[in-house]
Amino acid sequence: MTKRIEEVETWKEYTHKTLRHVFSLKEDQATRAVITKRIEENARVTGTNMYILILAILIASIGLNMDSTAVVIGAMLISPLMSVIISIADAIANHDLNELRVGLKRFLFQISVSIITSWIYFSLSPMSVASNELLSRTHPTFWDVIIATTGGFAAIIANTRKSTVTNVIPGAAIATALMPPLCTVGYSLSSHSWSYAFGAFYLFFINSIFIAMASVLGLYIMGLTRNDHLVKSKKRLISIITIVAVVAVPSAFMGVESVRESTIESNVKQYVEDQFVFDNTAVVKTSYSRDLMRINVALIGDFVPEDKIKEIEAKASLYRLDDYTIRVTQTSLEQGMSEEEVRNLLAQEEDRVLSSTQETNKLLQEAQALLDAQAAAKQLRYKTADELLVLYPEVKSCGFSEMRNADGETVSELILVVDELMEEEKVEIIGKWVRSKFEMDERVLEIVQVESSSLKHLQQEEVREEVVEEVVE
Repeated sequence: MTKRIEEVETWKEYTHKTLRHVFSLKEDQATRAVITKRIEENARVTGTNMYILILAILIASIGLNMDSTAVVIGAMLISPLMSVIISIADAIANHDLNELRVGLKRFLFQISVSIITSWIYFSLSPMSVASNELLSRTHPTFWDVIIATTGGFAAIIANTRKSTVTNVIPGAAIATALMPPLCTVGYSLSSHSWSYAFGAFYLFFINSIFIAMASVLGLYIMGLTRNDHLVKSKKRLISIITIVAVVAVPSAFMGVESVRESTIESNVKQYVEDQFVFDNTAVVKTSYSRDLMRINVALIGDFVPEDKIKEIEAKASLYRLDDYTIRVTQTSLEQGMSEEEVRNLLAQEEDRVLSSTQETNKLLQEAQALLDAQAAAKQLRYKTADELLVLYPEVKSCGFSEMRNADGETVSELILVVDELMEEEKVEIIGKWVRSKFEMDERVLEIVQVESSSLKHLQQEEVREEVVEEVVE
C-alpha cells in the first residue's frame, strides 16, 4: 500500500514537472535588458520605420480600393504600428511615465500620418466606390475585442524571446488588423462618410487598447516588470475597469447584432436550399432585407404553380422567418436556349427589377418633395397671415383658400375680415406685398374683403337655422 502511494506521488510529481516544462516561457526568454532595447528600437518613428509606415498605408489603401485581401495582408505584414503599442504597454507595465509620454506621442504621430496618407490616396483615386474590404472595417464587434486580446498576448510573447525570427509577430499583426481601419478612416474622410469613419476608428481604438492591455498582462505574468504590483491602487484599478467597459460594451452590442444578422442569413440560405427545389426550375438569385422584412427569390425555368409557392411560403416559420414576406419572381425558360441566351435573359430580368426599383424610389422621392413643398407653403401662409395682422391693425382676421375658376385654373384667394372696407389702394399694396412673398402674378391671387358685421350676421343665421331644426325634430 505504501509502495503504491509512493508511485502515485512520483507520478504526480512527474506530471507536474512535465506540464511546467511544456508550458514554461522561461526557457527561451530573453533578458530584461535585451527586451527593453528591442522594444525601443522597434518603436522608433524616424528614418526606416517612417518610410515603411507610409508605404504600408499606401499598399493597404490600394488593396482596400481594389477589394484585394492579399494586398491588404501584405500591408499588415510590414506595418510598424504594433511595435509602438508594445512600447506603450511596456511603459504602463513598468509605471514609466516618461516612456509612456514618448510612446503616446509617437503613436498619435503615426495615426495622423497614416490617416493623412490614406486620405490623399483616396482623394486622388478614380475608384470611389466602397469595396467589401472597406465596409468590413466599419462595424466592429466583440469578436474584435477577443482577437485583439489574444493577438496582444501572442505579440508580447514573441517580442520577449531570445530569437525574434518567427511568424508570430507578423501573424499577430494580420489578425489584429491595425492598418486597414486607419485606411478606411482616410477613405471615409475623403468621401465625407462620417459614420464609416467613426466605425473604422472605433475598430482601430478597440484593437489598440486590448493589444496594449494584453501585452501589459503578459509582461507581468512573465515577470518582466520592474514593479511587484501591476496596479498600485484601487482607484487606478477602477479607472482601468471603467475604460475597458466603455470601450468593450458598444462592441458587445454590435456583436449581438452581427450574430442576429448571421443567423438570419443562415436561416434564409437554408430555407431556400431546402424548399425551393424543383425538377426543371432553378433559383438564380436570393436576397433579403431586414428593413423591409422581405426575402426575394428569383426563379428561372418551368413555371411553378401559385399553390406550390403558397405552400413553400407557409413553411418559412420552420426556419424562424415568420415575420418575413416571401417575394418570388419567375422567368420562363424555353427548351433549347443557349447558355448565352440564358445569361441575357437573366441580365434583362435584373435590369427590369433594378429599373422598377429605381422608378419606385424616384416616385417616392417626388412624393416626399411634394409633401415638403406643401408643408413649406402652409408654413409660409401662416407666417404671412401673422405679419399681415401686425402691419394692418384694421384687419381683424385673414386666411388663404384655393378656388377653381371657369377656365379650370387654380386661383388663390386672400380673405380679409375687416370692420370697414379698406380703400382699393391699400388693398393693392397688400396684394403686391403678398404676391412678392409667394412669387405670384396678379392672375393667381385675388383679395376678398369681408365685413365682420356681415360675418356675424351669417353666424347668427346659422345658429338660428340649427335651433329651428332642433325644434322641428
